[in-house]
Amino acid sequence: MSNAIISSNHSGQVGFAQGRPTTAGPQNFSTVDSSGIGEFTNVLLRHKKLVLSIIAIVTLSAFIWQITRPTLYSSTVSMQVELIDAVGVNQADVMAKNNQRIANEVKLHRSRAAAEKVVRDLELYDRADFKKDMGKDPVGGKKQRIRKAATRLLEMSEITMQEGSDLVEITVESRSAEMATLIANQYPLSVQSIRTKKAEERSKELLASLTKKQEETAKIAEETAKAVSDFRIANGMLAGAAGTEDLSQINRIQSEAISASAMSAGSSSRSAGVAAAAGIRSIAGASNASTQALERQEADLTTQLASKSETYGNSHPEIISLSATLSRVRQDLARERSRAASDAAAVAGAEGARMAQMARSDASGDAARAGQLRAQLNALTGKAYSNIRNVVELETLSRQAEQAVKAYNQITERVSEIRAKNPLEGVNTTVVSPASVNEKPVSPQPFKITTMALLASAVLAFLVAFAIDLFDNKLRNSAQIRKLFGLPTFGMLPFIEANFGSKIEESPVLRDPQSLFSEVARAAYFDVNALSTPNQCQTVLITSPLPGDGKSVVSVTLAAAAMAVGKRVAVIDLDLRKTGLIQQMKRAETPDLIEILKGHVDFSKIAPPMLPNDSDLDQIDTETAIDTSRIALISATKPVAEPARLLGSRALQVLLADLRNKFDFIVINAPATLAVKDARTMCSFADHTVVVARWGKTTIDQMNATMEMLGINRVAGVIFDQVNYEEHARGRYGDAIQYYWESASYYTDIGRTKSKMPAWFNRMFGKKSYID
Repeated sequence: MSNAIISSNHSGQVGFAQGRPTTAGPQNFSTVDSSGIGEFTNVLLRHKKLVLSIIAIVTLSAFIWQITRPTLYSSTVSMQVELIDAVGVNQADVMAKNNQRIANEVKLHRSRAAAEKVVRDLELYDRADFKKDMGKDPVGGKKQRIRKAATRLLEMSEITMQEGSDLVEITVESRSAEMATLIANQYPLSVQSIRTKKAEERSKELLASLTKKQEETAKIAEETAKAVSDFRIANGMLAGAAGTEDLSQINRIQSEAISASAMSAGSSSRSAGVAAAAGIRSIAGASNASTQALERQEADLTTQLASKSETYGNSHPEIISLSATLSRVRQDLARERSRAASDAAAVAGAEGARMAQMARSDASGDAARAGQLRAQLNALTGKAYSNIRNVVELETLSRQAEQAVKAYNQITERVSEIRAKNPLEGVNTTVVSPASVNEKPVSPQPFKITTMALLASAVLAFLVAFAIDLFDNKLRNSAQIRKLFGLPTFGMLPFIEANFGSKIEESPVLRDPQSLFSEVARAAYFDVNALSTPNQCQTVLITSPLPGDGKSVVSVTLAAAAMAVGKRVAVIDLDLRKTGLIQQMKRAETPDLIEILKGHVDFSKIAPPMLPNDSDLDQIDTETAIDTSRIALISATKPVAEPARLLGSRALQVLLADLRNKFDFIVINAPATLAVKDARTMCSFADHTVVVARWGKTTIDQMNATMEMLGINRVAGVIFDQVNYEEHARGRYGDAIQYYWESASYYTDIGRTKSKMPAWFNRMFGKKSYID
């Protein structure tokens, strides 16, 4: 029964091949991997002392804190945050800023400046009823007392806001209900005063800054305008120069010049024509007044002569007189006509000359105008090109002037806005529910706070327990070995305080065969021996991740357990670099391992141990000691500097072969795997390799590195050493060890003293009560 309680870790395995179980995978016979309320309970029970300690400390502290607290009264004032904005502002933008504004309002009420303002307004630093809340009279000057009172007021006050609401609540706790109400109602007034003062100060500072800036921009605007004017004057650039005005003027003058050239050409042609026409003017019809008078006289005389000639005849004296007069008149007419023609010719020549001169004068005027227009066109074209070259600098100066004027106008407009701005614009608070005196105390509340502390400490303790369990990477149970490495656990040797001594006879397995340690050792041996081939010697290599894990103790313990069941046992200590337990137990008559390997001792001639006979059964249940002659402890007398040469020697192979022929069970104590590389080489010396893990000390990483070093296919299983059975049982890992107290009557080394404490106390704090 005890074997089932302590070990039985690979029940159900159908056989072993090369040190590994032949089943499809590691068998799961533990509830340690189960989830749900069972695992939750196990974790809490595993750390129940810690859990109960945390709960007790936190709950008791909260209770003591509550019963020692003074009586406090609370008063609350509710305020609504009003958002005052300029007319015409986009209300959607305003609403988007509401949450931030309300949060800023809460920060302002929580500020130290607000607390100091309340202290000053109510003169709390000198009030006797506020000194109760201070705890002691503030010392120092007025400023120092105000700071201390403000610090205490901040501790007494709580400003809160509700998400999505524009309400802000100010709660003040005080030892006086009246004082709490007074302070709560004063908070909004003091903060409003701070806000108004700050707003006025900011407006004054801003106006002063803007006024100064306005003067500076005005001066800059004037300077830039003057620079533009000076540049235009210096370069003769009127408004519109280097632009379309220049082009229009050039085109207009060019058109007039073309027209003047055409007119000049026409005038020259007319002048030539006039001169030519003056030369061909006719004077045939030239006459004057005398000519006309003579012509009329001639006509009258001719008429009279013709009339009288018919009457009087040609010889009539009157006819002759008329003829003579007519002849004289005709002569005078001829002379007058000649003189009239001469005069007409002179007049015609003078008129022709005048007309020709006038035509030439017009032609000269048109030519002069055309030349003047061309000169003016050339001058304007040159000026236009000059303006084009200067236009870049002019535009730069103009832009500077425009920007200066624009900046000046903006600042002027901003100054006007600030002067006309409502001083309350932005954020304002209105008290919607003033504080009233509440005579019901809000503190202390020992039952409520203690209950909350109990619940909170329970949650905290549970989290701590699970965190410890989660981050614990120590190996403690066989389920971890099976889950992480797929290997069986052959045994979990309990921790014993007794020293093994310097003789094999002092091993607990032989000295106290009814002890728990002996039972676990025998169970471990049987599990290891189950891997062997019947009727053949079994060689087992014992190693561990690090020195100090107890591999030498396990080696001697397995050897003692095998010897206790009648096996001939040999223990070979190949951990040659240091002195260990096996070297201390080696008998003086046993040859030194080094001497054997060097050939100085012919170990093959040493007679093998005698096999036990049936007559030994007669000594069962007697005090006769087990015959220790059936065990051979082979080790070096002192540490070896270069063990690698011995481990690779043929002499060691011969020794092991000889021991196989003489013994039933051979244990090879190898060095720690992670300390040196020898253990990996020695795996080939044995049929099976067993790794020793120190309970609660060997980590998962150490074991994983060990498996990688040895090769997990070479490892048959694991044995735990120095297991604290009481602590392991409290851990409730779901294996058989948690029930070992119920099997105490089977063993001689489990304390069974009667506890003086009540049973419930023992169950809670891990103490077990037994009655003989």
